[in-house]
Amino acid sequence: MTRADEDRSNLLLDVWTQVKWLDELGFEDVDCHWKWRELALFGGVKPTVERSYRSD
Repeated sequence: MTRADEDRSNLLLDVWTQVKWLDELGFEDVDCHWKWRELALFGGVKPTVERSYRSD
């Protein structure tokens, strides 16, 4: 099977592009923790937003 035969919805971008997206979305400590062939485990931490609530 060639790349042209693959299902287009199953063609992923490289892991570092996806890690960059998380970083651009505001996640912190974004990294690829494990990669083997086409499988990867990556993620980051979304910082919490402090909100002030008024109680009347």
